[in-house]
Amino acid sequence: MPSYDYDIEDFTNLGSNDVDIQQLHYEVEQESFGASLLWIHRHHWSQDVDFMFSGSLSGAEQTTLGNVVANHTGAGLNVEGVATPDSEGESTTTSGSFQTKLAYSAGVMNPDIPYRIGWYCEVNNSSTSGRTEIQVDYDGNVIALPSIESEDTSDWVPFSGFFYLDAGTEVSTITIKYRRLSSGTAKIRRARLELTKVD
Repeated sequence: MPSYDYDIEDFTNLGSNDVDIQQLHYEVEQESFGASLLWIHRHHWSQDVDFMFSGSLSGAEQTTLGNVVANHTGAGLNVEGVATPDSEGESTTTSGSFQTKLAYSAGVMNPDIPYRIGWYCEVNNSSTSGRTEIQVDYDGNVIALPSIESEDTSDWVPFSGFFYLDAGTEVSTITIKYRRLSSGTAKIRRARLELTKVD
């Protein structure tokens, strides 16, 4: 069975996100291929991604697959029910301005039902006197804004919470941002969002 392999560098629109295999599978299935997609494999060490099909792809189909790879943003799958985008790797900044760690485009939401936004991340600072501030917002509407001081530079401080959106609330993008408030280097990892339909 033919395999089509891509380097992580071919995913040119990831930004700070990671490859989302579930979303990537969904995006491939939205295209028209003569062969069926059997599975997608992510190499643990090289981070390369392989696509296994039931048959060979034409030159035009290979171009289409390459476009799917290039346009993949790493955002979680937006389906009725739940979306779970994440950015697991460690990011750092010495800036006093907010930097985006994870952004999720909510797409079209059902206007007749409420949704729940959940989040989780782990925060640290290279200085015991430094503080790291986290901001969770949707379309600029801030729903969480804690500042966290790491008393031990080897300790990662977890931060999580949730927020309910009333039915009819329009949401375009949900983000987790971070910045350094004082000294040291602000650090964040394992940033996760969850958008859930509330029945």
